[in-house]
Amino acid sequence: MIVGDASRDPRFSDNPLVLDAPFIRFYAGCPIRGPNGHRIGTLCLIDQEPRGLSLEDQDTLRDFAAMVEDELLGVSQSSVDDLTQIANRRGFNMVSTHMLQLCRRTKTDAELLFFDLDGFKALNDTYGHGVGDAMLQHFAKILVKCFRDADVIARLGGDEFVVLMAASKESARLAIARLEEMMANDDCEIRKSLAWSVGTVGFVPERHDSIEAMLEDADSRMYKQKSRRRQTGA
Repeated sequence: MIVGDASRDPRFSDNPLVLDAPFIRFYAGCPIRGPNGHRIGTLCLIDQEPRGLSLEDQDTLRDFAAMVEDELLGVSQSSVDDLTQIANRRGFNMVSTHMLQLCRRTKTDAELLFFDLDGFKALNDTYGHGVGDAMLQHFAKILVKCFRDADVIARLGGDEFVVLMAASKESARLAIARLEEMMANDDCEIRKSLAWSVGTVGFVPERHDSIEAMLEDADSRMYKQKSRRRQTGA
C-alpha cells in the first residue's frame, strides 16, 4: 500500500498522525505474515514529505518484508520442539520469563508443574524408539487438552515436560486431577505401562528471581515424588 500524500488522501487526511506529530505525509507498507500464514503486521516506510516509491524501491520493500518473515519463521522453529510441536526449552524460557515478570508486577499467583515420565527408558528398550516418540507426542497432546490456552506448556527434553500456570495452588491441583483422569481413561495400550511423576512449586518472588530457580525447585520436588514411588512400589 502506497500513499503519496496522506494530507490529500480522504482516507487519512483527518488522521491524528497526519494532522499532528509526526505529521505523516508519505506512507508505504508491505504486509508481513506469521509462520501460520496469517497477516500479523506491516513493514512500513513513512516520511514527512510527499513522495512516490519507484518500482525498484517497492521490490526492495518486499524483499525486506520477506526477510522479516524468514526471521519470524526461524525464531518460531527454534522455539518449538520438532517431535511434539509444543514449546522447547528455549521457547519456554522466553515466554515464561515474561509471564513471571507480569505476575511479579501484578502480584498474581503462578504455579510451575514439572513432569517426568516413569519407566520411559524401559518402554524404549522394549518397544523401540519409534513407540517412545509416539508416547512423547501422545503425552504432549494430553497436556495441551488438559491445560488452558494461557498456560505455557513445553517439553524441556527427553521425557521431561513442564507447565507454567498463572494460577493458584488449588488450580494447579485441580489441573493435575484432570490430567490423572484423562490418563486413566486413555485407551492407548502401551501408555498403560507408563506412569508419571510431577513436582509443583508456587512462584515466590523473593526466592525465584528467574524461571531457572523455579525449575530447580520443581525438579527437586518431582524427584522426591519419584523416589517415594520407587520405595513404596506405587
